[in-house]
Amino acid sequence: MNFRTLLLFEMVCNLVVAILCVQFVNEIQLLPNIERIELLVAGADMKAGRQIREPRNLLGRLSYIKGTEPKDARRDPYELRNRCLAKALRAGEHITKNDLTECGTRMRSNPCRGKWR
Repeated sequence: MNFRTLLLFEMVCNLVVAILCVQFVNEIQLLPNIERIELLVAGADMKAGRQIREPRNLLGRLSYIKGTEPKDARRDPYELRNRCLAKALRAGEHITKNDLTECGTRMRSNPCRGKWR
């Protein structure tokens, strides 16, 4: 093969790739708008008993497709203000109402139960 044939072959391949890219982009734009919901997740690992004073500093947001979100997950950061964690959370784990307790109350599981008399 000479140089002109290789150059022509390269131009045809680039043209085919460009046409396929345009078709792909058009298909993506035609997808229906999917409704998403943003839920609160732990921004870093948090221990049980930690008080949430400033939710915006401790928490992040993660978007879920509507209908696939975890049950009882919290959306509003101000629901969590001045509440304590009832269990430890890993970074990125969503926060539910069962993960929270009022500050000053005992946690659900008491590790010292039965040891003191």
